[in-house]
Amino acid sequence: SGKMSWEQVLRYASLRKRYISLYASLLKSDPTQVTIIGNKEIEDLDRELDIELILQWRMLAHKFVEKSAESNHNMRKQKAQKSWWSFGWTSQSPKEESEEFNFSEEDWNQLNKIIGYKESDDGQLAVNSKADVIHTFLVVHMNHNASKLIGETKESVAELSCEDLSCSIKLYPETKVFDIKLGSYKLSSPKGLLAESATSHDSLVGVFHYKPFDDKVDWRMVAKASPCYMTYMKDSIDQIVKFFESNTAVSQTIALETAAAVQMTIDEVKRTAQQQMNRALKDHARFSLDLDIAAPKITIPTDFCPDNTRATKLLLDLGNLMIRTQDNYQPESAEDNMYLRFDLVLSDVSAFLFDGDYHWSQVSLNKSAHSTKSGFFPIIDMCGVILQLQQIRLESPYYPPTRLAVRLPSLAFHFSPARYHRLMHVIKIFEEEDGDNSELLRPWNQADLEGWLSLLTWKGVGIREAVWQRRYFCLVGPFLYVLESPDSRSYKQYTSLRGKQVYQVPPELVGNVQHVLVVCSPTRSNNKVVEDSNAIIMRCESEDSRKTWHSRLQRAIYYASNTAPISGLSETSSDHDDTESDHDNHGMIDVGIAERLFVTGVLDELKICFSYSCQADQSLMKVLLNEEKRLFEFRAIGGQVEVSIRDNNIFIGTILKSLEIEDLVCRSQRWSQPCFLARSYIGTADENFRITGLLPGDIPSSRKELELNETLESFVKAQVIIFDQNSAQYRNIDKQVIVTLATLTFFCRRPTILAIMEFINSINIEDENLATSSDRSSTAIMKNDVSRDVDELHASTIEEHTVKGLLGKGKSRVMFNLTLKMEQAQILLMKENETKLACLSQESLLTDIKVFPSSFSIKAALGNLKISDDSLPSSHLYYWACDMRNPGGRSFVELEFTSFSNDDEDYEGYDFSLFGELSEVRIVYLNRFIQEVVGYFMGLVPNSPKSVIKVTDQVTNSEKWFAASEIEGSPAVKFDLSLKKPIILMPQRTDSLEFHIHIASDIVCCIVDVNREPNVITSFLKLDIVHITVKNTFQWIGGSKSEINAVHLETLMVEVEDINLNVGTGSDIGESIIQDVNGLSVIIHRSLRDLAHQFPSIEVIIKIEELKAEVSNKEYQIITECAVSNFSEVPHIPPSLDQYSSMTLNDTSGDIVPEVTNGVDSETTNVEASVMLKLSVSINLVELSLYTGLTRDASLATVQVHCLFY
Repeated sequence: SGKMSWEQVLRYASLRKRYISLYASLLKSDPTQVTIIGNKEIEDLDRELDIELILQWRMLAHKFVEKSAESNHNMRKQKAQKSWWSFGWTSQSPKEESEEFNFSEEDWNQLNKIIGYKESDDGQLAVNSKADVIHTFLVVHMNHNASKLIGETKESVAELSCEDLSCSIKLYPETKVFDIKLGSYKLSSPKGLLAESATSHDSLVGVFHYKPFDDKVDWRMVAKASPCYMTYMKDSIDQIVKFFESNTAVSQTIALETAAAVQMTIDEVKRTAQQQMNRALKDHARFSLDLDIAAPKITIPTDFCPDNTRATKLLLDLGNLMIRTQDNYQPESAEDNMYLRFDLVLSDVSAFLFDGDYHWSQVSLNKSAHSTKSGFFPIIDMCGVILQLQQIRLESPYYPPTRLAVRLPSLAFHFSPARYHRLMHVIKIFEEEDGDNSELLRPWNQADLEGWLSLLTWKGVGIREAVWQRRYFCLVGPFLYVLESPDSRSYKQYTSLRGKQVYQVPPELVGNVQHVLVVCSPTRSNNKVVEDSNAIIMRCESEDSRKTWHSRLQRAIYYASNTAPISGLSETSSDHDDTESDHDNHGMIDVGIAERLFVTGVLDELKICFSYSCQADQSLMKVLLNEEKRLFEFRAIGGQVEVSIRDNNIFIGTILKSLEIEDLVCRSQRWSQPCFLARSYIGTADENFRITGLLPGDIPSSRKELELNETLESFVKAQVIIFDQNSAQYRNIDKQVIVTLATLTFFCRRPTILAIMEFINSINIEDENLATSSDRSSTAIMKNDVSRDVDELHASTIEEHTVKGLLGKGKSRVMFNLTLKMEQAQILLMKENETKLACLSQESLLTDIKVFPSSFSIKAALGNLKISDDSLPSSHLYYWACDMRNPGGRSFVELEFTSFSNDDEDYEGYDFSLFGELSEVRIVYLNRFIQEVVGYFMGLVPNSPKSVIKVTDQVTNSEKWFAASEIEGSPAVKFDLSLKKPIILMPQRTDSLEFHIHIASDIVCCIVDVNREPNVITSFLKLDIVHITVKNTFQWIGGSKSEINAVHLETLMVEVEDINLNVGTGSDIGESIIQDVNGLSVIIHRSLRDLAHQFPSIEVIIKIEELKAEVSNKEYQIITECAVSNFSEVPHIPPSLDQYSSMTLNDTSGDIVPEVTNGVDSETTNVEASVMLKLSVSINLVELSLYTGLTRDASLATVQVHCLFY
């Protein structure tokens, strides 16, 4: 047909030779036969051929027999030696007719040479090139196969059954084919089904080709797996694990030798695999991988029944995984040709909770039809991810060895209190329990050395708090186990001593604590070993104990490491280091800062949906069972992230096209348009594999990249840097985050804020059914410690001791640094009718937050700060309650808030400090607006009960009652504020405007309101201050903080420089009332803690060195009218919310937890009478000139006061 391959031509030529030769010899043996019947070999060959070839080759065999007979007859006549072959290649003697007919050896050799065959040594045929001639063909098929595990009690532990298992192996001269098929499988235990295939046929199909015929690759693997249903039953899985674990005691010598042998084998396998992989990549080995795997669908049942009937289950659908290679990828550049590519697609992943019986085979496609009331709680909506993995073929310092591109089309989460409490019960299943029925092997029972020591652990927010915890250590051969107590059935921590080092830690590195040892890697810096999460730092009780543990650990490390091979990875690493040094000396690129990993990811949409339940009585039962309402939805659209690892430093860059939080509480009441809590939305961006300027430290190298970098500034952009402390780029900053936002608007709605408070309250409800494993183990320890020695009992119950200063002291080291840059931000206070109450807006916000080992600081710079009164029209004079001083100018606010720790070197007696500078602002003071804003937020404050405690005074031997907050006292906040050129306007009323007056420092513009009566005059006050400074100090009087009668006193000093006070009527502004002022200051003494009420709560002292003022009777009348009218104006306070809040109905009649151990009880307290306010005025010289008329036409009198104090 012309379509036959050369391999097929060779195969049929071989069959033709064999068939004709055999058939002709059979005809020659019996010339009377017309056809050969009954020969098994001929019948086997006939099965491989079609009828046309059989007829054709049999006719040729008959022809050869006839021609051979004629040739023999002629040779006998001529007595000549001649071959039957027409070309005559041999000179053999003629054969007799009775002899079996065979081709001569030379005839076959000549024929093989023509058709391309050669004879092998054993006489078999071999093909010069690749062929599909099968040398070995093995098929194994089992209709049914089952295996059962029988425990020590002769009871079944688990049973695995398979149906229609088929395996085959085909071996060709060069090609090997391995094929496997599995119909179905099932894994069961006495307590239920653990795993089951979803289909009854082809649940697993796989084919592996080595040097396949039809593909130009070295090897190819194709596999497909159907879904399976899995159920996690902890008891059954524990029994299976227990079955494979040995309960027989093993000697330490055997354990040591076995561990060493296993470790050596693992190291050798790792080394060999790495070498083979590197060699394959360098040699450009080509392979094809096509995997289509339906991941398991997992059910995790719990014993928790929210309604006491239906048990909760967590169902995880891991979706479908497809892995394919891109060996046929056409590279666009030399860089692309350096990488080997893999495509991974994971699709249809989801997770949800369900109360009751549920099976995957009955999953409804329309999951939205389910509701939380029916027991269906989605956790992760169906999603997928696309990955492209690129692995470099030959390592180069100029390119990362691994590059990964990830794309998530959509990712949606659901979270609510009902889901949270159910998930806690799911997590509880995986917690290890020290049950009485646990009989697993515990190697620490044969410890070489054991005893109580203190372990240094880290906890707290940000893992910044170091504590010494009492733990029981066991040294077993090459392993070190850390237990909670000698009776523990599981370990808290363990480490292999192979390749480790042990040494004594200098006391200055661990808070001046003596007898401290550390077990860590030799590559770890000694100065930073306390921060190594893999290091074990232990404190011994005495020097003798330290020496004992030190020597025994050194011996164990020596024996464990002595089993390592002489030539291994260590020598390779050493050679590698030498090579790097040589490269550096020759000016080559520093391999240390070369990029090791690059990851780029795209997330088209991220959604997090929050729900809550609003109930009058927030009980756990109602939170779990009642119908939930939607709270808000967080959406991030068009996200892209890049990750780069260089010199052990991690660089992360992200951008977002839009960021918004939709308010679903208020939207349920308004269907016209969506409501938002926060929103930031700007344009679109180009999608590139790598964006210059996105990662921290990237510098645009071209004009196009510079324009793209400027475009990125208009997005929600974040850059994260995690520095390694051993890196050359480390500058005492561990983690640094830079966030850039173009615009961000916050919408504050009181119903939503209350709903969020309800959400938090529901999360914090205590579930009595959730007992932590540590609580159970502590209780078990106390029960089992009756028969233990007193010293061990004391050691097991000793309290934790906090260690301070291990991460550094003061503010020399920055643990976390957040820089926020925002072009424009707004905060809108929304009423329940969707009208605005007020709006705070600013431009050019720059915030720098630094977290130190034991303190923090916040720096904020705001430009053009504005606060609007949105109850007024935007054209109203008093619309801007806070604005720029000059129209078209700029205002500036700079604040720095810092905390201090009493253990730091920079501690000066106060806990916090606030430094600020505010300049060029104009403030309109309307008491009505202030009360409306305060009333708006007061509706959100929950009514929480005040706890009271009774303290025994050791001096007077009396008992006194105090509020819990009084014992600690108010926090000490250091102030250092500076206000430059502020203008404060006090109008008579909000709506008493005849003129719209735009007032600057020296400009007055008037717009007459024609709708008002012309005889109505509007008045206002204008206070123009050049400079105001606010500072304070702190001191303890009568002792330290530990003494009850000691008083913590704050002294606040306000100094005023250059004041101008003007009275305005209509469009006219009078002259300044204050002509000259010197030494004007206000001193405020405030007691932060005064349990004995020895000082007034607030004492105000006004000091005036010199004050000269001029005032007329009309100005005095306007001043009093403005003050009275302004303060008497009725505010429109937002009404109280009708929404019920459980935050205000906490039970206040319950017992109050004591907070002081000196005789503490809970009762009602009678507060002693004390001085709340004391006012003092000290005047050195005051001169007041009195006039008549608005323009001070006639002088009435001049009053002078010297040295006045009252």
